[in-house]
Amino acid sequence: MALEFWWMFIPALVIVAVSITASIMIGARRKKRLAGIPLANTSRLRKNPAFSKSLNRRRIALSVLAALLLLSLSSSVLAASRPVTRTIENPVKYTRDIVLCLDVSGSMIETDISIIEKFKELIKSFNGERVSMVVFNSISSQVFPLTDDYAYINTQLDYVFNGFFVNPNAPGYDIVKYTVNDTGASLIGDGLTACTMSFEFDDPERSRSVILATDNVPNGESTVALSDAVGLAKNRGVKIYAINPGSVDFDTQAPLPEREDELRAVAVDTGGIYFQLEYAGTVDEIVSAIAKDQTSEVKSEPIITKNDDPTILIWIMVILTIPAVFVYRRLST
Repeated sequence: MALEFWWMFIPALVIVAVSITASIMIGARRKKRLAGIPLANTSRLRKNPAFSKSLNRRRIALSVLAALLLLSLSSSVLAASRPVTRTIENPVKYTRDIVLCLDVSGSMIETDISIIEKFKELIKSFNGERVSMVVFNSISSQVFPLTDDYAYINTQLDYVFNGFFVNPNAPGYDIVKYTVNDTGASLIGDGLTACTMSFEFDDPERSRSVILATDNVPNGESTVALSDAVGLAKNRGVKIYAINPGSVDFDTQAPLPEREDELRAVAVDTGGIYFQLEYAGTVDEIVSAIAKDQTSEVKSEPIITKNDDPTILIWIMVILTIPAVFVYRRLST
């Protein structure tokens, strides 16, 4: 604990010294003024037990009164000096940017819902991470740009969640309006390019991750080939974490292992991780693994917090003043 206004004790000591000096001088003058004719045989009075006892009580009372006033004055000076405690915090934030890149074609809806539900839980532990969200099908649409306003992110995730027809009566993101035209479906190259370009590249210290959820079964030709989209991500230092619920032919439902291998190569080539989604609970493990894998830690400027609470000192002053007044009144009667 430190005193913010420690110099308050200097005028306090001066006032005490002046008061004591003045009391001694006034007492000496009063004694001289009241001096009368000497009275003989007063020693007998001083030897009287009742007189001696009364005189001792008065001396004790004066001593108690002086002690109470001194302690009360000390408490008031301490309170006026503003005792404070300083707390130094070294906040740590994470310089990581994450783009949720969701294929919102019909085959991906269930997976997207699971990812959004898990991500809503995950952002509660974020501290400095920035998040953006892009959805794509035949065209791409940015739902919200990079931000660390987690209340806003949570609201937007709910908005998209409702757009998957989960809560028909609640306002939701119009998936069809913003991601569908007549050029095809699940155009991965265009979607990944839009997600990569959602980052800001002015700070080289920030790590950048794309959580790409897609089955990698496009229907139509992307404007940007997937290989070119991957090259752009690599050149910009963006890691891709691919989540695949399973690549199957839309008509025959036959597995397409070559599509899975291609998506795996996309993730590995950028330094990310490929996840094969085998059951619903896997989403929890996947998103948690992504959150732990790439984190750049930065310490912000120390924050010094001053806390002062003179309440206890004020109560001590009040409590000591009450008996001091009582003792003074007894001495005056």
